[in-house]
Amino acid sequence: MAVSGPMYGMRPFYSFKGGAVELPTIMYKMKNLLGNNFASPTTNGDMVSAELHHLEERQLELLKKLDRMIDGLQTIKPVSKSESPFQTNPVTDVVIHASPDKPPLCLKFIKCLLQKQYKVLWKVHFHSSLKKLPVFDKLWYNQECTDRNANEVIITVIFKEISGGKPVAYLRPSMDLPIEGEANIARFFGRIFGTYDSLQSASATALTDVVLDACDVLQSYRSDCSEALLTLRKALGDKSFLCGNQPSIADFVAFSALQTTNFKVEQDTLMQWFQRVNSE
Repeated sequence: MAVSGPMYGMRPFYSFKGGAVELPTIMYKMKNLLGNNFASPTTNGDMVSAELHHLEERQLELLKKLDRMIDGLQTIKPVSKSESPFQTNPVTDVVIHASPDKPPLCLKFIKCLLQKQYKVLWKVHFHSSLKKLPVFDKLWYNQECTDRNANEVIITVIFKEISGGKPVAYLRPSMDLPIEGEANIARFFGRIFGTYDSLQSASATALTDVVLDACDVLQSYRSDCSEALLTLRKALGDKSFLCGNQPSIADFVAFSALQTTNFKVEQDTLMQWFQRVNSE
């Protein structure tokens, strides 16, 4: 039996005439619903790369600025404890008005501290309104000088009649709000020297404040100052001086307050302290 040929014959769907044949990659073709406003994945990647590059450039620029700031800070000389606002100007004038009956004796201690750090000119004048010139020790001697500008600090004490008797300090002639009271003047100079505000202990600064406040009460000539004297006794305790084992501005302000107001100190530890400060 002979084998028969194909039952059906069909024409091919594609006619291959040579060349590459493009095969489909998807089963179905559909229209782009997003439109042409959105970039292809490749384009979007390029956009992200550009943003990252721009961000890196900004970061590098910021780092360069920080390096320049650090270099600038390293050239700045740090302010040491011995350097103070007095050195910001060639000459600093401090004028103190004081009563000859109640001189601010703490200036003796302040003068010693000033002369250890600065070139100081100490001037003392007596106002023409005084009927009688007081007799003072060498603390109040007037220093002669031909060139004021050769000094870093000039302290001028003018003795005159003052209402209330409290000394007043002026840091400049146009100063509208002067520093009033010996305790506040001592606070000012204490901060200049770096001996008032304690960086190691806040309680030490608080104790100095308490003592100076008590001195201000003593120098205000109130009828009852027993609490202020009790404060000084408590502050002294069993120490050699009011704020420690070394004399401080608080000791000399308290000494001045007791000396100029003629308070009678009993024969106790406070009297021993008074004699100790008097010998300094």
